[in-house]
Amino acid sequence: MLAKISFTQEPKEAIAYLQSKAKNYVPTFYYDEMMHEAHHRAFTVAKIAKTDLLKDIHQSLLKAQKNGLPFEQWKKNIKPTLQKKGWWGEVSVLDPKSGEIKDIYVGSRRLRTIFYTNMRVSYAVGRYNQQMSLKSAVFWRYSAIMDSKTRPKHKSMHGIVKHRDDPWWNKNYPPNGWGCRCKVQALTKKQMERKGFKETKAVLENIAEKDWSYHVGKTDNLSNMLKKKVESLPQEIKKVAMPTLKVSETITAIRIFMKSKTKNIHQEIGKIESIPAFLSDYTRDKQLEHHPELLEVEYGYIPIIIDAPDELFVRGKYKYYVKKIAGKKYMCIFKVVAGKNEIFLQSFRITKDKDIKREKAKKRDTR
Repeated sequence: MLAKISFTQEPKEAIAYLQSKAKNYVPTFYYDEMMHEAHHRAFTVAKIAKTDLLKDIHQSLLKAQKNGLPFEQWKKNIKPTLQKKGWWGEVSVLDPKSGEIKDIYVGSRRLRTIFYTNMRVSYAVGRYNQQMSLKSAVFWRYSAIMDSKTRPKHKSMHGIVKHRDDPWWNKNYPPNGWGCRCKVQALTKKQMERKGFKETKAVLENIAEKDWSYHVGKTDNLSNMLKKKVESLPQEIKKVAMPTLKVSETITAIRIFMKSKTKNIHQEIGKIESIPAFLSDYTRDKQLEHHPELLEVEYGYIPIIIDAPDELFVRGKYKYYVKKIAGKKYMCIFKVVAGKNEIFLQSFRITKDKDIKREKAKKRDTR
């Protein structure tokens, strides 16, 4: 029988699937940064580096799914949040692979992709779970929408029937591409005979696009994806324990901040003894003026230096963090703001042993 899925009803399996991603918000730049099946265990939206914005979008999609909201209503609801957090219209984002700032446009087209991708995948998971629970309906029939928008390869598979254990489904259970509307019908042997369908014995080509060549809900490669992201970092940084992407996310934010022209804003760059450490726009501008030798990518090392310094010493209200990365020795100097429970970066520079020795020998600051 055909598993019934409706966008106007509350599908328990689909909602449970989308809800299950709530504990894993993973920033990515490219959709394929996550291993295929990892998308079933984590929520991501390409070009978003902030987990709080990922959470906002995820929760809005979940609400839309529970209430059966159409795309236009969902877009109307989420748009103010996107505007408030700077992810609407012309947006500058950092490509972590090249270190370049790229301009993208966030509007109806991008939101439509986000909405329908998440809805169709979650409904496909619900449909798959329903079909697997049907003991007798072990024959699956590929059903494409036979109109002018359907891809030729998807049309070519319309009507083929394979046993649900056939390995072909491992890479071709729909959706099989961006905007794919194909579905699968589950049929019993009697239904097959009555409708005149026959099982397809021929070996079929894979029709799924690169980003969609996996089976709904079968495996979890999230841990492998995290490992791959860490392995792509410089050798000195890989030595630092990174159980989550929090450090990577902070690095991305700092690198964007260094190229921005924002004023009257502080960028959090880590925590020192549980107290937030900030980089102000004033210090950023001063650094760019007095230390032009520092590359934008090098500012991304600051969270690593805070987390795992080679050397740490205190002089009055100043804290000094020193670490060697890629053959260079860096020094971060932080000032503790008394009574405000805040710490601000005062200076970041490439240093030498004699400079460190000189800083240590300075008279203790008592101002």
